[in-house]
Amino acid sequence: MNNKFYIFLAISIFLFSCQSNNKNTEKKIFLKNYTINGKTIFNNDVNIIYLFSVDSILIAKLNDDNYHYAVYNPKTLKLLGKFARKGNGPNEFPDVLRYEQNIIENNQIKIWVYGYNTNKIYLINVSNSIKNQATTIDTILNVEPQIKFSNLFVTNDYKVIGNIRNTTTDMKRLLIYDIEKNKIVKEVDLFPKIENNNEDITFIFYKYNWLFLSSLASNPNFTKFASAMLYFNRIDIFDKNGNIINSYEGKNNITKTEIDGFFSTEIGNYANIKEYYSGTTSSGNFIYTIYYNKKASKSAESLPVKIRIFNWNAELVCELNIPNHLTSIAIDEKNGIMYGVAFFDEKILKYDISSILDEIKTGSK
Repeated sequence: MNNKFYIFLAISIFLFSCQSNNKNTEKKIFLKNYTINGKTIFNNDVNIIYLFSVDSILIAKLNDDNYHYAVYNPKTLKLLGKFARKGNGPNEFPDVLRYEQNIIENNQIKIWVYGYNTNKIYLINVSNSIKNQATTIDTILNVEPQIKFSNLFVTNDYKVIGNIRNTTTDMKRLLIYDIEKNKIVKEVDLFPKIENNNEDITFIFYKYNWLFLSSLASNPNFTKFASAMLYFNRIDIFDKNGNIINSYEGKNNITKTEIDGFFSTEIGNYANIKEYYSGTTSSGNFIYTIYYNKKASKSAESLPVKIRIFNWNAELVCELNIPNHLTSIAIDEKNGIMYGVAFFDEKILKYDISSILDEIKTGSK
């Protein structure tokens, strides 16, 4: 298996009891299926892992020795600058950074990023960083060492809502942490429930906890959060207090036999377990997520994928058939554009989804 698979697998780890009374089993409204083709953008030498569409710019997460991020003009694709230099100097970042969230304050674009090793959350002023060609950090928040987030969002009242990494003995589907009070407000245990009597730490980290990897997205005012699971065909919607308000569960879900088979294989063997959702992003209207529905052994193969679009009631409203093997997506709803990164094919693609968005917005009302 090629090196790009292991690079992507390592990156994906960073991406990814209660019962809901509002579970939508295969509930669909106005479901339509479209097949769309994208246009390749950027040159082959652009080493982009993820793209984020933010207001008037594109922010790229780089596979780069010197910088974590770059900023591009979405119309001309001109490089506007790079920021978050790797290193140990002033305003440099020695560790892996995770970016999920952007805000606009006083006409300035800012992003929250999370340092996995330092356990700090940084508010980077992207507008000033590009203007001055030097990274500007507006705020630094310290997280208690025992709390190890995977994905997270910072609310306006400085509560951190996120999921916990698989490399902890007490992994959570969701955790709410009050930064100012240094207090855990709410913990949501792992679910769906899976029986496990193996107390070996390595097994817990890379087998049991691994099954609960998920990607997290938020609506713009941080009142709803979508948790899309990688190894379960389900998406759960939480409110700002960590309560489940809606869920979607597909019929072709993982079975107990498949789970038992996965647990019986050696650590690091994920080939025969099926992957479902990854690369989740969202807007005020919809939740967008890549839907693989194929075994992990196919992860590095150039196979078509689907983009599933849900509303915030966890109802499936649309599927996009994509001939490319996308590993991450970014949505510019205002201009009706979807960007896709095909990591293994070393392509960045741009898709026109304006007419589709118009149709599903009308149909979802």
